[in-house]
Amino acid sequence: MEKAERRKQYSIGWNHCIDMQEKFQSIDFAAVKEQIAKKCAFDLGARSILEAYPNFHPLWIERELQRCQEAIEIYRTQLHFPNDDIVDISPWLTRCQKKITLRANELHAISVFILTCDRVKKYLAAADGKYAQLHDLQKALQEHGRLRKSIDGCISSEGEVYDHASEKLAGLRRAGVEMAGNIAQEARRFISAHASILMDTITAIRNERTCVLVKVSEKNSVRGIIHGESASGQAVYVEPASLVTLNNRLQSIKGEEEQEVERILRKLSDQVLEESASLFADLDTMVLLDALFAKAKWCIANDGCVARLEKKKHHLWMKEARHPLIDPDAVVANTYEMREGTRCLLISGSNTGGKTVTLKTLALFVTMTHAGFPILCEQATIPFFEQIYLDIGDQQSIQESLSTFSGHLARLSLICERADAHSFVVLDELGSGTDPNEGECLAIAILEALLQQQATIIASTHFAKVKSFATTREDILLSSVTFDMETMMPTYHYVEGVSGQSNAFAIAKRYHLRDAIVERARFLKEQGQSDSQRLLERLEEEAAALQQEKMTLHARLDEVQELRRQLQKEKDTLQKQQGKLLEKAMEEARMRYEHQLEEAQEIIAELRAMSEDHKPHEVAQKLHAIRQLQPTQSEETIETSQEPIQKGDYVLIRSLNYHGEVLSVNKNKANVFANGMKLNVSLSDLEKMAKPKQEKSEKGYKKTIRSSFPLECNVIGMHVDEALAVVDKYLDNAILHRASSVRIIHGMGTGALRKAVHSYLKKHSKVESFRMGGQGEGGLGATVVELKQKGRR
Repeated sequence: MEKAERRKQYSIGWNHCIDMQEKFQSIDFAAVKEQIAKKCAFDLGARSILEAYPNFHPLWIERELQRCQEAIEIYRTQLHFPNDDIVDISPWLTRCQKKITLRANELHAISVFILTCDRVKKYLAAADGKYAQLHDLQKALQEHGRLRKSIDGCISSEGEVYDHASEKLAGLRRAGVEMAGNIAQEARRFISAHASILMDTITAIRNERTCVLVKVSEKNSVRGIIHGESASGQAVYVEPASLVTLNNRLQSIKGEEEQEVERILRKLSDQVLEESASLFADLDTMVLLDALFAKAKWCIANDGCVARLEKKKHHLWMKEARHPLIDPDAVVANTYEMREGTRCLLISGSNTGGKTVTLKTLALFVTMTHAGFPILCEQATIPFFEQIYLDIGDQQSIQESLSTFSGHLARLSLICERADAHSFVVLDELGSGTDPNEGECLAIAILEALLQQQATIIASTHFAKVKSFATTREDILLSSVTFDMETMMPTYHYVEGVSGQSNAFAIAKRYHLRDAIVERARFLKEQGQSDSQRLLERLEEEAAALQQEKMTLHARLDEVQELRRQLQKEKDTLQKQQGKLLEKAMEEARMRYEHQLEEAQEIIAELRAMSEDHKPHEVAQKLHAIRQLQPTQSEETIETSQEPIQKGDYVLIRSLNYHGEVLSVNKNKANVFANGMKLNVSLSDLEKMAKPKQEKSEKGYKKTIRSSFPLECNVIGMHVDEALAVVDKYLDNAILHRASSVRIIHGMGTGALRKAVHSYLKKHSKVESFRMGGQGEGGLGATVVELKQKGRR
C-alpha cells in the first residue's frame, strides 16, 4: 500500500511539472522508438511502440523482457516473421457490431487477417513450446477457420462476390447475361432496319439502359423513350420501344441480383459479428507480436541485447554500450558499471567532451529496459527502479515564465522531495546556471541529500569542489570522458575512477582568445585555489597524462598485433609456396621414375628375349644396368621424419615406393591404406612424410609414386567428362606397362557413368574386350577390360 501510494504521488507530482512525453524527450527516447517502429508491419504495431513508456511493476518488466528475448531467439533461427499481410480490421469489426453490413473487400480483408494469424500460429508452433511467453501468445490466437472458409467460398481475392456464392445468384447472373444478349440482338436488328435515321450504328448506355443514337430531325419518327441529347446536339439517345421491355427485365434481374448479393454480405457480416470479440482479441495479440518482432529485428540489426533486470542488488552494468542515434561507424562503445555500495556515478571532463552523451546513454537504456525494450550492449544488468527522474538540458517552462535556472531548481526541488532508495536520478551539469561558488555548494548539498535518501544518481559536473567532495565519499564513483588535447576534440572514451579537467583555457586558446587574456585567467584561478584544489588539479593532469600514455600504448599494441597478422599472412604464403615447390619436385621425380621404369622394362624384355645360349656375363651386364636405374637418395628425397610411426601418420613405404595413411600400429607392423589397398607393412620399411597437397580439380583421383602399376582405376563420384579423361590416361599407362587385364571401378549409381565408360571402351583401339565384373571383382560396379599388347593377337 505504501509503495502504491508513493507511485501515485510520484505520478501526480511529475505530471504537475512536465508531461510524460516531454519528460523523456531529453534522452531521445521518442526518436529511438521511431527507429524501432519502422520495423513494424502495420500501423497499430507501430503505434504501440510509439506509445510505450516505462512501467514500474517488476513482473510486467520481466515478462516484456522475456518476450523480447524469446522473439529475438526465434527470429534468429527462423528469420522471417510472417506478418507482411497484417491489416487493421478494427474499423470493420466496429461497423459490424453496429449491425452495418460489410462490403466484399472488407470481408476479404478479414479473411486475410485470419490467414495471417494462422501463419503466425504455425511460425510460433515451430519453436515446439521452447519459448514459454511466445507459446502463451500463440495459444491466445483463436481458430476462425469456419469463418474464413465461408468468406473465401463467397468472395474472391479481388473483393468480388462469386457467382456460386448461392444458387439464386448464379441463376440471376446467368439470366442477366442471357437478357443482355437478347438486348444486343434486338439492338442490332433495330439498327439494321433503321440505319437511315441513325447518327451512328452503335449502341450507348444511358441511365443503365441500352439506347441508339437517332438524328435530331428524326427523333419523332421512332417510338421510344428519349434519354437526352449528344454533346454536339445533332443526335438524341433513344430507347426504342422494342428495347424497353427487355431493358426493364434486365434492370429487374439486376435489382434482384443486388438484393441477393446484399443478403449474402449480410449473412457473412452476421458470422463476423458472432466472432468479433475473439477477432478483436486476436488483433490485440497480433499488435503485441508485431511490436515484439519489430524490437527483435532492431536488436539483431544493431547487435543489441536484452538486459537482465536486477531486483535485489543495485548493480548497474552495461558492456560495450552504444547510443542508438549515433552513426554505427562513428559511435564509441563504452562499458559502464556501478557496483553494490556505489550510489552515485559522477562524470567530469572537458566542456563539449561527451559528458551529456554518456548521461543520455545511461538514462536511455535504463528507461528502455523499464519499458520492455532491448538495448545496444553486448550484455547488461539493470536494477529495478520505481521512479526515474531526469534533469538534462534546457527544459525551461515558457508557460510558467521560468528561467533556465528556475526550471532547473523546480525539477531539483521535486526530485529531492520524491526520490528514495528505489529512484534513478540523472542530473546534467548539477549546480550550473548561477554563480559558480553558490552553484557548486548547492550541487554538493543536493548530492548529500540524495545520497542520504539512498537514491541511485548519475550526475555530471565540472566544478572542482564537487569533484573534491566526491573523493571523500566511498559511495561516489568518479569517472571522466577523455578529450584529445592535440586535436581539441572529444574522444567519447569513458574512463572509470579518474576525474577529468574542464580544459577551458586550452579550448579558449584553440579558438584564438589572446594569450594575455588566457594567462591572466590562469593566474586569477591559481590565486583563488585552495591547496586541496591545486592538488586535485595536479592529480587530474597526471591522470590525464597517464590516460594519454595508456591510449598511445594501446595504439602501439594495435600496430604490433596488425604487424603480427601481416607476418602470419606472409608465413602462410611462404608455406603455400613451399608446398607448391614440393609438389613440383615430386612431379619431376615421378617423371624421372617413369622414364627409368620404361628403360628397366625394356631391359627386362631384352632379358626375356635372350636365348639360353647367351653368356652369363651378358646377363650380368643387363642386371647391372637395372641396378644402375635405382633412384639415388637425392632423387627420392621427400619430406620425412624419423619420429615413431603412429595411427593417422602419412608415410612412405620404401620397398614399394607407395605412400598413404597409417590405419593402425601393432608391435612392429603397421596397417597402411595406400594406392586404394590396405597393406600390412613392417615399421622399419616406413618413413613419415608430409601429405602431398591435391589440386581441387582432381576430386579424389591422385596418381601416386609407385614402382608397380595399379590394375584398377576408381572413377566413382566423378563427372562423365572428368572420368573419361582419367580412364583414357589410365589405359595409356596400362598399355605402356604391358598390362593385359585391368579393372575400372565406376560404381552402380544411375548407370550413366557405366554407360559412358562402356561407350568409350567400344571405340578404343587398344581394347580387346570388356565385361562386367564377376563375384569378387566388383559386380555391376566394375568393368574388367582386356587390352591388346604387342605380341598378342
